[in-house]
Amino acid sequence: MKELTYIGKSYPVQDAAAKATGELLYVDDMTMPRMLYAKALFSPVAHARIKRIDTTAAEALPGVWAVATYQNTPQTRFNSTTRFYMQAPAPIETERIFDDTVRFVGDRVAAVAAETEDIAQAAIDLIEVEYEPLPVVTDPLEAMREDAYPLHGSSNIALRIEKNSGDVTKGFQEADRVFEDTYRTPAVHHCAIEPHTAIAEVDAQGRLTVTAPYQNTFGERIVLSRIFGLPLSKVRVVSPTMGGAFGGKMESSVELIPAALAMLCRRPVKFTATRRECMVSTRVRHASVITVKTGVKNDGTIVAQEITAITNTGAYASSAGNVIGAMSAKVFKGYKTPNMRFVGIPVYTNTPVAGAMRGYGSPQVFFAMERQLYKIAGALGMNYTELQMKNLVDPEDSDLFAGHPIGNPRPKDCVRRAMALRQNWPDMDDEDGKYLIGEGWAMGLHGSGAFSSQIDQNCMVVKMNDDGTCVLHSGTHDMGNGQLMVQIQVVAETLGIPPEQVACVASDTDVCGWNLGDFSSRGVYVSCGAVQKAAEDAAAQLRCAAAGLLGGQAEDTDLPVQGGGAGNGAAVAPARRRHAGAAGTTGQGLPHQRQLPPGSGHRPGYRHCAAAPAGGAAPRPRHGGLCLSQRQE
Repeated sequence: MKELTYIGKSYPVQDAAAKATGELLYVDDMTMPRMLYAKALFSPVAHARIKRIDTTAAEALPGVWAVATYQNTPQTRFNSTTRFYMQAPAPIETERIFDDTVRFVGDRVAAVAAETEDIAQAAIDLIEVEYEPLPVVTDPLEAMREDAYPLHGSSNIALRIEKNSGDVTKGFQEADRVFEDTYRTPAVHHCAIEPHTAIAEVDAQGRLTVTAPYQNTFGERIVLSRIFGLPLSKVRVVSPTMGGAFGGKMESSVELIPAALAMLCRRPVKFTATRRECMVSTRVRHASVITVKTGVKNDGTIVAQEITAITNTGAYASSAGNVIGAMSAKVFKGYKTPNMRFVGIPVYTNTPVAGAMRGYGSPQVFFAMERQLYKIAGALGMNYTELQMKNLVDPEDSDLFAGHPIGNPRPKDCVRRAMALRQNWPDMDDEDGKYLIGEGWAMGLHGSGAFSSQIDQNCMVVKMNDDGTCVLHSGTHDMGNGQLMVQIQVVAETLGIPPEQVACVASDTDVCGWNLGDFSSRGVYVSCGAVQKAAEDAAAQLRCAAAGLLGGQAEDTDLPVQGGGAGNGAAVAPARRRHAGAAGTTGQGLPHQRQLPPGSGHRPGYRHCAAAPAGGAAPRPRHGGLCLSQRQE
């Protein structure tokens, strides 16, 4: 394996200096000419029909430009997790920007756009709402009952998933012992340092642009397109610097508020949620009630397992199907359980909407599975690690449900490494009983990408500049974890130019290629594959053009080991034949070119820079640029 020049080396994140100096603007730092400020009225009750809403006083307040309610905004139902224009199966669409029924404390009721935040808040305080109370249910087990009041349709069960492998009934019959336990996990909010915020504007042609820290700009473009009845060409979504997300910014929630107001008043509108509004009115992790039934032999071999996971999806469908679907796939990959059944049931309740959060179903289900394994180990008189090692998958094992190879999983190596590290841990002092000290580990499982559940692809563009530098157009939404810097390093490595000569334009639906979104640990794993292919394609085109200039074969043409760039020149191994070195970019229109005379040995119609004699160094280009050489064996 050849030694890499830029990959594996330490480089500052591309925007680190701007962040450290305060020059970098987050969305809430941004302003626009004629920009208005939005405030929202959120429901103070958990479930009610809006009997009357009076916005007259709010609209009359000086400085108010628009008041939005269900009465003057689109009533199109949507699902904020939509990712494809023609998605099959279609996501469950239960949500509206504003509805005549509120379904949780924090649901959207109305919003105001005004000249200042204070005026907007004063107008919110003037809105009169009369609510007709409806039955409230907050526990998913109660919501599942047939006599429970339905939030949507005729039942609070959003959907049901069941997956089986082997013969579960037979497996339990063959077990020496059977254990059954139920575990609960709570809702959790992401609490990213940057609050949810967005700026929306509509131009003279009726084109809507929303600037917000999204993890899924192309999906949100589809959502906005459908809500407002606009073609995709009339919707642009831009995600600039993001101050944390953890899954919470994968879906539109309060970001729809300025979009609705901008459509009404045709002026730019900014909305920034308070911390309380973020926690109550955006997204949380799915709370869950998970029952695990496991059959084992007396030696600890797991022979059957049945998992029933009831998740609380909150007031609207959102990620109900996605999260339970991801959970259902992961449970078949960790242990070699021959007979297994998973049943997943997301349930509507009058609680905040549940959505994506780091792990996407894994923390809930593996908490339950691993806690029970600890219990089983104790009941069998075994060490938990011994029980794990007996049942964990091996590198050659396949997914028990799907049947395809898992992909060289090595959880046993992780356990062995943990055991080795544990031997060097110093004893901890409980300070005479002041502290309770515990230690342990557990197995969890998560994917790197969304392959097998949906189309998992990104489109990357590498554009060469005249001086040999380049621009990467990436749909990646960098959340501060350096994804874009890694992509820049891949481009630099492939083209043989320093990372500082690779500029990057990111997460703008107008100028970047399509991106599924940044979630499921796919930001580097999947995106860098696309970046590498794009850079290799650019390199191949450069070699072909260079071969035409140098009169040889593309495969014999080397790209530089380090780049030029304006004023920097470029280093390259000495040429091995006459006219082997050339400075400048390839193709027509070079900034420092001359037409070679007839008989120069180069193909007619190609232009070329001054060539170095055999064994000499390539000349320094006047404008920097790529240096190309050709191998002669």
